[in-house]
This record gives sequence, C-alpha cells and structure tokens, in this order.
Amino acid sequence: MKASRPWRTYTSASVSILLGIAAWSAIAQTIGVGNVFLPTPWSSVSTLINLCEREGFWRDIVWSTTRVTSGAVAGLLVATPLGLLIAMNRTASWLIEPLIRALRFVPLSAFIPISFLLIGTNEPQKIAVLFTTSFLYILPTTIDAARNVERNYVDVGRMCGLTTTQLTTKVILPRISPRVLDSFRAALSIAWSYVLVVEITGASIGIGHTMSLGQRYIQPGVVFAGVIAVSTLGIVFDYSLRAASQYLFGWEQTLTMSA
Repeated sequence: MKASRPWRTYTSASVSILLGIAAWSAIAQTIGVGNVFLPTPWSSVSTLINLCEREGFWRDIVWSTTRVTSGAVAGLLVATPLGLLIAMNRTASWLIEPLIRALRFVPLSAFIPISFLLIGTNEPQKIAVLFTTSFLYILPTTIDAARNVERNYVDVGRMCGLTTTQLTTKVILPRISPRVLDSFRAALSIAWSYVLVVEITGASIGIGHTMSLGQRYIQPGVVFAGVIAVSTLGIVFDYSLRAASQYLFGWEQTLTMSA
C-alpha cells in the first residue's frame, strides 16, 4: 500500500491535466473565433516549439528559471536560520516576529513598486521581489515548525548536554526539515506566478516579457505558449521536490504512523 501511493498521486495528476487539456480544446473549438483569440492546446504547443527553435524562447525560459530559483533559494537560506533564531530566542521573537507577521498581510504585489523605487528596474530588483515573496512564506512556517517539535526530542537533547546551538542544529533542524522543504516547494510555486509580473513590468528578456509582447501585438498563441511553459516548469519543479522530500524524509511518514 505504501509503495503505491506515489503512483496514485502521479496518476491523479495526469488524469487531471488531461481533463484540463480536453476542456480547453473543447472550449477553443466551440467559442474560439477561428482559433485566433483562443488557440487550441495543440496550436499553442506548436507555437511554443516554433518560438524555441526560431525566436530563441529557450533563453527566456532559462532567464525566468534562474530568477525564480535564485529568489526562492535565497529566501530559503535566509528564512530558515532566522526562523530558528526567532523560535529559540525570546528576545529575537519579541523584536522581529510582530513585524514579520504584519508584513504577511501586505499584498505581495505591493513590493513591486517599492522595489522599483528602492532598487530600480535592473536584475537585482526582480530577484529581490521573488526573494521577498519566498522569504515571507517560508519564515512563519519555519517558526511554527520549530516551536512545535515534540517535547521529548528536546528533553532528550537537553539530557545529553546539548547546548542551545547544538540542540537547534542536531535535533530541531533535522526534525523540521520536511516541513521547511514543503514550504519551499509552495514558495517556489508562488515565485513562478510572480516572475511573470516582474518580467512584464520591467524586463527585456524572460517568459513574462515574451507574453507581454504577444499581448501587445495580439498574438494569443504566444501568450498561451508562455502559459504552457510556466505550467510545465512549475509541475517539473513541484514533483521533483516532492520526490526529493519522499526520498530524503521518508522516515517522517514512518515516524508519524508509529506515533
């Protein structure tokens, strides 16, 4: 039963995607005006292939992927130790946590004009926006996970004479790593949605930039090709991280079931 669960997940996802493609195709054939304003999935895929072969769209894909991974990984690397510090240190919690909680209620799109004012329209601005979106998602999860580590693990660490730093790095961090990776996976999906926004508003290369050109010159096929590219990349990243989580932290499921 345990071994079949991943296959059930992949089968369910495949069926869901196929149903979505079928619905898209049916709607395009029914209400599309000569498939101009609502191209079929197959014509959109054909446009995507043509863009990659003749227009260098693969460069846009590389740039967008680099921006997303750079911002999300930077958010993970900063949010994880800061979250542990806030969870383990009362002073840090008192000083920092209220601000972080307040910032979570600010729409993420509000950081885009702020970044324009503070940084400009250069490449660091785009990375900064994606870093902020990932950081503000991962940090609260890390704090809550660290505070909710089972008490018996902490007690055993204390009995073994571990210092606070050793307890954090050898007990708490390994225990919360599955939840942190899950939050990183979710943050990565958010970053994929926001990379289009930052590329539409101030970029000369990237998937979002190409989609904005398609919208400007009334080329729906280009817009939908961008949607397919982002969706495909998002799915690849999501399932890769899910597989990595199952491989690295399979012990957590066993531990939870035994508890």
